[in-house]
Amino acid sequence: MRALERECLNAPPAHRLGRARRGQAFTGEAVRSYAGLIDGVVQRYFARWDAGGEFQAYHVCKDLAFDVAACVLLGMQLDVRRP
Repeated sequence: MRALERECLNAPPAHRLGRARRGQAFTGEAVRSYAGLIDGVVQRYFARWDAGGEFQAYHVCKDLAFDVAACVLLGMQLDVRRP
């Protein structure tokens, strides 16, 4: 038995319960249910991009990823905008 497996099996019950609860957020069904949330965030970004002008792709993509994570994982709509 590998050390990590041993460590997981010997973890306190509260730790195992916490891992099980967090794991539910990443089941196939749960991830599919996030599609509408993700689409909403992405569509807001697309609308901004369609407005024209220049932007730094790295920063905008980083902001998009952060907004998606905030929406899906925390239920927050941040709509980060860089000057």
